[in-house]
Amino acid sequence: MLEPAGELGRTAAFFLSAYVLGHFVFFIGAKVLDDRYDRWRERVHPNDEDTTFRAADDLRRSVSGKLGDSSAKGAMSTLKWARAYATIHCPETRTEIDGFEANSKFFRSLVVLFAAAALHFLVHEQRLGLAVACGVLCVLSLLRFYDQRWKSSELTFATAVILYVFVQHNQESLAAPEISSPVQGTVLVDSVVAARQMRDLVNAGGPQTTVTLRLEWSALGARVILKIEPATLFAERSKVLALRVGQSTEAKNAADRDQDFTLEVSTGSETAAIPASAVHRLLYPDFVFGAGKIVMQTLRLPLSRLADLGLELTDLRSIALVFDRRATGVVYVGDVQVSN
Repeated sequence: MLEPAGELGRTAAFFLSAYVLGHFVFFIGAKVLDDRYDRWRERVHPNDEDTTFRAADDLRRSVSGKLGDSSAKGAMSTLKWARAYATIHCPETRTEIDGFEANSKFFRSLVVLFAAAALHFLVHEQRLGLAVACGVLCVLSLLRFYDQRWKSSELTFATAVILYVFVQHNQESLAAPEISSPVQGTVLVDSVVAARQMRDLVNAGGPQTTVTLRLEWSALGARVILKIEPATLFAERSKVLALRVGQSTEAKNAADRDQDFTLEVSTGSETAAIPASAVHRLLYPDFVFGAGKIVMQTLRLPLSRLADLGLELTDLRSIALVFDRRATGVVYVGDVQVSN
């Protein structure tokens, strides 16, 4: 009969060995199978055909452009960015994502174990039936690993996009302004010259890749209205209505004076009118050289404030920029979105 200390030592040795072996199996699976999964994904679900990935990648570039190209060596991938974004802004959404991820890692490890077992039965014990059975289980585990990893990635991308819904992204093209998918609606312009441009906002002199919407008006009351199908916005899931906007040094903006306009948000029965200056100042650019640097300000209007003013968030039907606080002006709009 084993001494208590000896029994305890054997038990501890067993669990330690199992723990270390598990790490080695995990490491081998990650090194061997992750690259195979990436090749499978590129073949079966290429990035340029994956609308969920492209939406998340566009969002990453817009929100965190300074992180660089996700395909560059050492850069944060779109998947890692989307996972971090979902964790920070809505941690409760990670439960289902983590479930898929845990399953994928479990079946990835099973691939290694079943492959090792098949080799053992074939070479050392020469039991063909068991070797074939382990081989079949190895293939099934591989397919399940691919399936769970794919679902985890797609759910992560979709979660980030849903948490950050563009009403107007302006990156689709240089064509007339439009409502950005998946939100549905139309853009109406009244006495405003609206044009998408690849404007060098900071006068850096380099090539431009970001589109901004230039809005110019010459009379009080001019406006741009974003008409929205409420069922496609899901504003009740978000916390803020945000837009990036800045004024230029063009002649229609009074020098050294903040620009201003009214932000009107409407449902089917109620309208809230809030001065932009009550949310954030729209500063006149500082002159360093040339035409000065257009500083894009982010106006973040809490949706709870709109709810307090009597607006039903499930029925938001329009967001309007009403230029009724300055007779003339030019502003550049980056995007309009609801987010957390």
